[in-house]
Amino acid sequence: MPTNAYRETILEAVKTKLSGIVTDTTKTWSATVAPKVTRTRQNALSGASYPLVYLAAKDETYELRNTTSNFRQYVRTMRITIEYYMEGWSIDTYASSAVHDVERAFEDWTLGGVVDDCYLESNRALQAETDTVPFGGVEFVLVVRYRTLNNSPSARA
Repeated sequence: MPTNAYRETILEAVKTKLSGIVTDTTKTWSATVAPKVTRTRQNALSGASYPLVYLAAKDETYELRNTTSNFRQYVRTMRITIEYYMEGWSIDTYASSAVHDVERAFEDWTLGGVVDDCYLESNRALQAETDTVPFGGVEFVLVVRYRTLNNSPSARA
């Protein structure tokens, strides 16, 4: 059985960082409810529980660097799209809180020593309305940089 790629460790670290955030609002589902964080596609209109954070697209680029040893090193840049959905009549207020919470979640730019660097590249508002209650969210792009060796792509270099 092959070893899991190191990117799985990174995605779990991102999921862990996001699972501890709590938006401080007067939302009816309580200000103490942390968002559910998932890597499985959720349809925002299908009655999913809110708040919901979905790790969406995970695009990766590679740069091959020679090192002083016999091994060459990949410098990898992963872009992770994060969608944070919420529901209620004050989407603007909740979206502002969500941005604050996500920014705070990534103040440790090494994700606990798992990666070399990470930062939020952008965010944009998402908004729609169901039959009874509006819902919206914020989409973030998290950029993560890490290294692996070319003969060991499943391990951190």
